[in-house]
Amino acid sequence: MKNRIGILFLITLFLFSFSSCLTESLSAIFGQKGEVEDTGTVTLVLAQDENAPTVYTQALSDVEGDEGLFSVLDALKIPYVEKDGFLKQVGDVEEDAGRGVYVILWTSVEADADTSGWIENRVYDGRTLYPSLVGGKDMTVKDGAVLYVGTVVYTW
Repeated sequence: MKNRIGILFLITLFLFSFSSCLTESLSAIFGQKGEVEDTGTVTLVLAQDENAPTVYTQALSDVEGDEGLFSVLDALKIPYVEKDGFLKQVGDVEEDAGRGVYVILWTSVEADADTSGWIENRVYDGRTLYPSLVGGKDMTVKDGAVLYVGTVVYTW
């Protein structure tokens, strides 16, 4: 039974990763970029530990560029590591594939939400957040949005 669950998780992770890569490729082909509104605020949650997140509020008027989450991270001067279109580290949220820890993005923006159920939703401050269907640079950043960077853990 445990092997079946493991195989199902790996297939799910592969499909989610594939869909993210496909989305990144289509975005590059069609020139889609993250939308960043000019006014209001966005909340960024960094949660290596779901019970002790670090929360930032960023004025959108101070965000430059149109690279979604990346523009917000740049405005907040939060370091991040991207490799092959995937975020490996954002601030203290870090992937450790050897331990089965993977960085995942969640969003409150409906247009970017993956509602397929492949990855569990998160709840922050009473709001349901959905895994992002798009990569960080293509995320929609709008007034009142919550962008959540956390991890999922899977061990064999």
